[in-house]
Amino acid sequence: MKILLVNASPKRKKTASAYFLHLLKLMLNKKTKTVLLRNKNDFNNVIDNMKDSLIVIFSFPLYVDSLPSHLLAFLKEFEEKAKMEKIKIYLICNSGFIEGRQSETVFKVFKNFSQKSNVEFKGGISIGGGIMLNILKTVIAVGIICYLFLFLSNVFFNDQQFLIDNII
Repeated sequence: MKILLVNASPKRKKTASAYFLHLLKLMLNKKTKTVLLRNKNDFNNVIDNMKDSLIVIFSFPLYVDSLPSHLLAFLKEFEEKAKMEKIKIYLICNSGFIEGRQSETVFKVFKNFSQKSNVEFKGGISIGGGIMLNILKTVIAVGIICYLFLFLSNVFFNDQQFLIDNII
């Protein structure tokens, strides 16, 4: 079973959408492929990869309580051109809002899309505070580096106070 992971964030770097797909890919022990959907130039590549997939997972940010415009345009084009059966669609919708209920409209859009395009919408998750993950990744990384530094200094120097007084 091939699982297609679609990063539909228009941003190029440090996106919460890419982060969630990366975590999901680590957890899945099945064959997965990740593709980008940032603009109209990516539409054909995504549709071609969807033809070989049984499961498609879209990860994207919430924009003004709805889909990013390029993703909405993709769904419309897909609906008109490509009628694929037996594809199961899942969502990972992230936003800067604390609560996840802001994305209720997104789930309705995908439900309507699935009925018109004859794919099976299976649901998804809505994650609030998505952008905070970039900050948390940095804080966690710095914490790990500090911990390792203290551990190694203790191993090599056997003097944490020296480290605290002179380095940190």
